[in-house]
Amino acid sequence: AQTAASVIKSCVTLRGEDDFESSLKSVITEVQQKADSFCCVLLTLDKLNKKYNILAEKFRNREGKVANYEKHLTYEVVESWEKTIGNTLGVIVKDKFDMEIVKQKNPLWAKSLADSKVENLILYPLKQSKKIIGYIFITNFDTKKVIELQEMLDLTAFFLSSEISSHFLMEKLEHLSTTDILTGVKNRNAMNTRVDLYVKGEHTIEAPFGVVFADLNGLKQLNDSQGHAAGDKLIQDAARIIKSVFPKDEIYRAGGDEFVVISEKCEESDFNKKVLELKEKTRDGSAVCLAVGSVWNMYGEDIQGTMHLADEEMYKEKDKFYEVHADMRRRINI
Repeated sequence: AQTAASVIKSCVTLRGEDDFESSLKSVITEVQQKADSFCCVLLTLDKLNKKYNILAEKFRNREGKVANYEKHLTYEVVESWEKTIGNTLGVIVKDKFDMEIVKQKNPLWAKSLADSKVENLILYPLKQSKKIIGYIFITNFDTKKVIELQEMLDLTAFFLSSEISSHFLMEKLEHLSTTDILTGVKNRNAMNTRVDLYVKGEHTIEAPFGVVFADLNGLKQLNDSQGHAAGDKLIQDAARIIKSVFPKDEIYRAGGDEFVVISEKCEESDFNKKVLELKEKTRDGSAVCLAVGSVWNMYGEDIQGTMHLADEEMYKEKDKFYEVHADMRRRINI
């Protein structure tokens, strides 16, 4: 009954709080206190980049944190857990006898535990289908509660797996819906949503702010002569340059060859300096040539109007480019 109540409380917490990280922290804190353990840690695996990420941690002492044990808890150690667990639900180490078994099965992990002064632990995997996506573990817990804690962690790990998988899926879907896959900057959908929410009064843009419109010159000609792979690389190079000049600002790919930058809370001199730097890096004759238009707004009003003016300035620059390269204009109009 106590185990059921504790697990239900964790489920309510996971579903009841708006902040996902806070809900995980609450669950981990509940487990740590229930187990009277040195720590309770929740982590996920990133096998592609060979690292793990701490989602939540709770230590008995306030100064405790996983970062203090990084030299012992390496990715190689965490990666080795899957083989040690095998087909079992998890690993429970109650005493020195159990620790000797760990030493025989996984010497690397055993050394890590010894170096971290871990005397006992319970480790459960978090799974999505049959794939391990992370782990929850407690160390140096009250062994008199081992059966109760085993039941609690078994069920808690199941619900955590479900919630974390769902959260990551929603994050991935949101990322795909708002990110331009080719360049990694935000897409037109994200820009339109941003502007719509501003117009509705649900979002603000901190003043003063600046808007930049940048359009690639010669993309169609490159696509025609060298193929779309070359054109895609040019678009990626343009995004890379814009990100280097405006690293902390909102950057959108608004169209095939058009980018928009919204730079919040920027002084006019700093904004104009960045615009000039972008123009210098992408002037006529450069590997990436951009027509750039910009407007700085002191009062933070009428984002749509500011964007329209920046767009008009960009087209003036584009017209100047095609006055010099009249042959390219003719090819476009064919």
